[in-house]
Amino acid sequence: MGFTSKLKNSFKWFNSAAGLVSSILLLISFILMYIAYLLCNDYINNTVNVIICISTNLLGIIVTVSFVQHVYSKQDDRRKRLEEKDKIMRYHTVLDILIKRYCMFYVSVITPLSKRNISDLQLSFQQDFKFEDMRDLYKVSDYITDGILSSSIELFYKEEELLRGFLIMMSNNIDFKYYPDILRTFLSFINSSLSMDVKGTILGNVHLFSNKNKLSEIAANMIEENPKNNWEKNYDSGNLNGNLIVPYVILFKLMKKERQLIIDYLDQIKKLS
Repeated sequence: MGFTSKLKNSFKWFNSAAGLVSSILLLISFILMYIAYLLCNDYINNTVNVIICISTNLLGIIVTVSFVQHVYSKQDDRRKRLEEKDKIMRYHTVLDILIKRYCMFYVSVITPLSKRNISDLQLSFQQDFKFEDMRDLYKVSDYITDGILSSSIELFYKEEELLRGFLIMMSNNIDFKYYPDILRTFLSFINSSLSMDVKGTILGNVHLFSNKNKLSEIAANMIEENPKNNWEKNYDSGNLNGNLIVPYVILFKLMKKERQLIIDYLDQIKKLS
């Protein structure tokens, strides 16, 4: 614990009921001791002894009150920690469902049609992927109950928005005083999701054409040709300004970042439970 934290705890104790009582008793004790000192050379020895006895008793009371306050604070802190943990776990019951649905469409976006229908969704989600693996993001999703004509990327964005909204709600409704790492993970996900949002462009390209070809189809072909063009490296070098492929590289980077943050959260919640 740093000096600043200790100083804050000291101020907190002085502002408590025990701190105020102890301060008053300590002041009275010092006054009585001072009176005893003034009288120590006088003939009233019995009075001096009584004053010293009272001062000593007051100091004992101060120590007792401080100890009781310390025990109470520890118990109160333990209770508040448990309450925060229980609140997080209640929210996690719903969040876990949203994460699983997010993972479903995440995997659909990063997996070519020929490799889909993977049984272990969690393993597929955690595995690394290449930019060219996203070439079928505009193809229909395998989950027909969520929209038989909806593309994988469309459903992914829908689930990402629901997940982000729930994380914002959790961040606003829970203090995360005892589990700040979870809050940092949430805020990082929210910030990345908003700051790297290219949803409008990627979904809008379905309705835009160039020489009678949909921009979405052109983009899908460019993604497939990534091995010979290395779009990600060119983007990092600043060589793709204004290029059609730029939003897809940003999406690629966002998905990798969000995946890691979700994995971090799941590790944190596992330790919590």
